[in-house]
Amino acid sequence: MTKSSPVLLPLGTAVRIKDDDSIYIIISRGFQKRGEETIAGYRGVPHPFGENSKYKTLVISSKSITEVVQRGYEDKLDEKFIDEQLKKALDAPTASKKKEPVKEPVKIVETAMPKAEAEVKKVPKSTPVKKEPENPYDPFYKLKHKGKEVKK
Repeated sequence: MTKSSPVLLPLGTAVRIKDDDSIYIIISRGFQKRGEETIAGYRGVPHPFGENSKYKTLVISSKSITEVVQRGYEDKLDEKFIDEQLKKALDAPTASKKKEPVKEPVKIVETAMPKAEAEVKKVPKSTPVKKEPENPYDPFYKLKHKGKEVKK
């Protein structure tokens, strides 16, 4: 990792962010490339609550961190992870180099049917027939037909 590359804080780091008095614990991290700039991005949970139905994870950019309250645990595996993440971010295409979406060619379909066969015939809609239950011994029969005259 070079001196000009951004810093990626370790997991478990406690931070304060702009416009918020709470402390957040970093639970995931990575680099993001914005134009020619590479910044560190994190997801954090509020301390001491964590993530639950009332408190959700928050996306935190390195620019919004105002104070590192306590650094999390880091070792040689962290260094390797950070180097790999930085390499992926630097190799990623920038947002300004967007590819044009590939358009499908217009498909032209010719029919060999005569005009009369190609026309669609309109079929009148049939009205649904209300069917009385076949079994008047249904326990809910009287309830279903309350106030209605029953033909026998």
